Amino acid sequence: MNDMFCSKFSVPNEGKVCDRITSNLLYYQTNYFLITLLYYQTNYFLITIIFTGITFILSPLSILLSLSTVAACVLLYANIENWWPFASRPSELWVFVIVSVGVFLYLLPFMTPALLCLSSISLVILLHAYLRQRNFRNHVVRILDSHVPGEYRSPMGLLLGKTDL
Repeated sequence: MNDMFCSKFSVPNEGKVCDRITSNLLYYQTNYFLITLLYYQTNYFLITIIFTGITFILSPLSILLSLSTVAACVLLYANIENWWPFASRPSELWVFVIVSVGVFLYLLPFMTPALLCLSSISLVILLHAYLRQRNFRNHVVRILDSHVPGEYRSPMGLLLGKTDL
């Protein structure tokens, strides 16, 4: 609790930007997860009311379709290097592109609220990780924890490892 009220925010030096973001993402990962859940829970429904009206909230199929579409896009992007269905048949590539664009445009109204929530959550988390200055006690804890093996076994550590940060 003392950490919350004694917080300092400042813009880091150019050389320390990546280090500050990485250390804050690892240190505050549980807080960021809880903020993400609460923010998504509250703002997803507010954004859906603004964009599509109250009828969208009453349709759980639309919400599930929106979340599954965003998840499918993320999974497809994550596996695009390992999976390309028309690499051996370039003559059929235009069919795949037209079908993909058509499905994307059809599902765009369902994806818009979910994508706006996810991007705004990412913006809030990255701004906090960029501007949050650690106090001395947190700095000492980070130094002591850096010698513990398995520090990067956390979900945030694995995500940062995949993005080469």
